[in-house]
Amino acid sequence: MDGWMDGWILGLFCLALVCEVRGLGIRGLLGCYGGFVVAVLGLLGLAWLGLAWL
Repeated sequence: MDGWMDGWILGLFCLALVCEVRGLGIRGLLGCYGGFVVAVLGLLGLAWLGLAWL
């Protein structure tokens, strides 16, 4: 589960980075939510691959 937590931390960092780059406008907020969704889907994919290796 350590890898899972590391993935969440990395995802949240990327989300914060996207928010910082895009600013605080409506477009920036949509970009943040889009980045969060992509991060979650990516983490689920990595978790699925990790379980497949086990």
